[in-house]
Amino acid sequence: MQEYYAENAIIFGSFALLLLYHLHLVRQIRRKPLTTALGLSHDLRRKWVVSVLQSKPDVMPVQTMRNWIMAASFLASTAVLLSLGMLHVGFIMPANQDITQAISFFNPKNITFWQLRWLAVAADLFFAFFCFSLAIRHWNHASFMINTRLEDKHHTPQAITAVINRGSLYNMLGMRGYYLSIPFMLWLMGSVWLLAGTILLVVILYHFDRTI
Repeated sequence: MQEYYAENAIIFGSFALLLLYHLHLVRQIRRKPLTTALGLSHDLRRKWVVSVLQSKPDVMPVQTMRNWIMAASFLASTAVLLSLGMLHVGFIMPANQDITQAISFFNPKNITFWQLRWLAVAADLFFAFFCFSLAIRHWNHASFMINTRLEDKHHTPQAITAVINRGSLYNMLGMRGYYLSIPFMLWLMGSVWLLAGTILLVVILYHFDRTI
């Protein structure tokens, strides 16, 4: 019984740590955006859009958008393949917990809970796929907007920048889904590994979220 409560406390603490860090990040983005990587990259893309619209028509903006879309397409495809693989391993293949029980501090024996961990990994990767798909959608739309050069309220530098930055936000969330899969995968080996992976991930994200 003590192991049950200890394991639940560790799981709750791990998810609480992730939630608190991201709440702090959202607060920082809203109050001091230029102290975060997301705010700096948004400002950089805004200046890039203004520079492109002020210059002569060129293939460079299209090529840049194409590179973004290709990268997001690859990551989206990888995410959905990985998520389907996780569902296959967790629910179709016979459960084999010998390795996880050997390295787990609490030696879990609940097969259903073990399958729910696989489901959590798959759901996280499906979330990444969905975000990358939305990023592709916005960048495709922006690639047409940035080349039409019409003078109306839907094609101003601010409107184009908003679409590009929205796509970049979804791209960032998709990458965040990949990063979160690390502690989720470690969770398959036990809750203590989940906590260790969460702490390591928060330290890494703290650096990533403040530098471009």
